[in-house]
Amino acid sequence: MIRFEITMKSLPQKTVILTLFFSLTLTSCETTGINPGIAGALTGVGSGAIARGVGASTTESLLIGAAVGVTTAIIISYSKRKATEREQVAAAARAAQVKKQVRAKSKSAPKNRYVAVPTKKSDTVMLYDTKKDKMVNSSAYELDKTPKKGEVVKFGSINAEYVGT
Repeated sequence: MIRFEITMKSLPQKTVILTLFFSLTLTSCETTGINPGIAGALTGVGSGAIARGVGASTTESLLIGAAVGVTTAIIISYSKRKATEREQVAAAARAAQVKKQVRAKSKSAPKNRYVAVPTKKSDTVMLYDTKKDKMVNSSAYELDKTPKKGEVVKFGSINAEYVGT
């Protein structure tokens, strides 16, 4: 059994610990069949409510909820391997299209720094860094399930937005 004692002196630290504990628990679950935006919003609202419940101010709880909601990512199983030359060429071509969208500030431009760009097959992706304008590495990720366009998928420590074909 976990026991938390909250005093006014330790309130900020306890608030952060409790919020992180519950938000990580909520966001580590796969949200198959649930829209990632809805999953993120629900997780953010829940985390904000927890923070408010343990004594965070309204502003603090709103900021905590927003931060948690934005970082929610879909977890899809994948296998990682070195990308073939053909896959690298195909991913680079798709990354060039994304680069144009980002520069033009198009409505269809990805909202995340990292994007998962498909190779020849939509269920095999490479990761592209829109800030550095280069591929993150030379790995290809074969996904067990093709995400929907705009879904954020977790690849190790990187959350990348799937941009589709």
